[in-house]
Amino acid sequence: MSIAFGVATLIALAVWAVWPSRVAMWVAVVLRAVSALFAVPAFLDAPTVAFQAVLVVVVVATIVGIVLVRGALGPSRTTAGV
Repeated sequence: MSIAFGVATLIALAVWAVWPSRVAMWVAVVLRAVSALFAVPAFLDAPTVAFQAVLVVVVVATIVGIVLVRGALGPSRTTAGV
């Protein structure tokens, strides 16, 4: 399931790269966030330390990525009279 979300995220980013739009970026961010949330239940199965480290890196990288694009995802600001 996570692989499907990863491929869908890459497709959304490719669409965004060709035709920059907020919709494509929103789709990529939501898919990435849902994919990272799928990693959380894996902690309940008592995985190995190495696997836990990989899951933490995935979740943290997702959070950092969302924070980095949050400005581009907000409403556009136009300056009136300029």
